[in-house]
Amino acid sequence: MMPANLFAEAYSRHCHLSLIFKILAIVSTTAVGLPANGGQNSDDNELVVYQPDNPPWGSGKTKDGFIVSIVRATFEHAHIPYREVFVPWKRGQRQVEVGKNGFLAPITRLEHREHKYQWIAPLNISKLHLVTSSPTLAKSKWHILLDIPVVARMESPSEFLLQDLGFKSITVVENEGRAAKMILANRVVLWMQRGLPGNWAYHKAMGQVENLTEIQSWDTPLQYLIASKGVPASTVAKLRRALNHLRDSGKIDKIKGSFFSFPISCDLLFTCPNTTPEIGIPVPVAIAEQNR
Repeated sequence: MMPANLFAEAYSRHCHLSLIFKILAIVSTTAVGLPANGGQNSDDNELVVYQPDNPPWGSGKTKDGFIVSIVRATFEHAHIPYREVFVPWKRGQRQVEVGKNGFLAPITRLEHREHKYQWIAPLNISKLHLVTSSPTLAKSKWHILLDIPVVARMESPSEFLLQDLGFKSITVVENEGRAAKMILANRVVLWMQRGLPGNWAYHKAMGQVENLTEIQSWDTPLQYLIASKGVPASTVAKLRRALNHLRDSGKIDKIKGSFFSFPISCDLLFTCPNTTPEIGIPVPVAIAEQNR
C-alpha cells in the first residue's frame, strides 16, 4: 500500500520550481496580455481570466477549448464582465497567485495549494492512465514494468506519479502531443497520460485510440476554477453558484463532449450514474496499488 499523501509529497518535492515561475511571471508581463506599464491593469478592478494555452484545455491560436468554453459559460451565467488572455498554464497560475483579480482553470486541488487561492468550484474530472502500445505488455502489472522506458508530460502529476512508483527511465516532454508522437514512432511503448487530453493528442496525431491498452488508472483530485485572494467574496459566490448549476445540470458534460470526436469515458463525466466525485474540500487522494 502506498502512502495516502503521495500526490502532496510529490508536488512538495518540486516546490523549488516556484522561483523559476516567479521569474517567468515578472519578465513575461507584457507577453501575457497585460499593459507594459509595470504590469498594472488600466483598471485596477478589472477581472482577468488566464485561459490555458494548452490544447485541448484551450488554445491561444484558435481561442477555444473545452475548459475555455466552460469558464466562459460560467462568467456569462453569472453576468460578470471580464477580460481574458491566453497564456501557458504555469504563467497563468503564478499571475493568479501574485495578482489580486485573476482567475484560472483547470488546477488540481491539493493541500499545499489550499491557502494560495480562492477555490470556486470543480469543473473537470481527470484521471491518470498508464497505457501501452505493445501487445506484449498489455496484460502486465505496472510493478513489473519499472525498467521499461516511459514517457510523460513534464512537471505534471503524470511525471510525479511515475517517480513515486519507482520507474527508472522516464522521458519527459512538454505536452501530450509530443508523447503521442513518440508512442506512434515506437520510441517508447509506455505512456503515463491524463486520459482525455492524452487520447485527444493521440487521435490528433493520427493514432487509433483503441490500439492503446490501459495497464492501470489512478484517480486524482478534482480540477477547479480558482480566483486570486483579492477577488471579492460576492464575486466568488456568484461564480460558484453559476458553475455549480452548469455542473449539476449536465451543461459542463455537454460542453466537454462537443470538443471530442470520440466517446468520453463515463467516469470522466459529472452526470455519469457511477460518478460520485467529492466536491467539497478534498484531501490528497490515496494512490493505492490496484489489482496487484
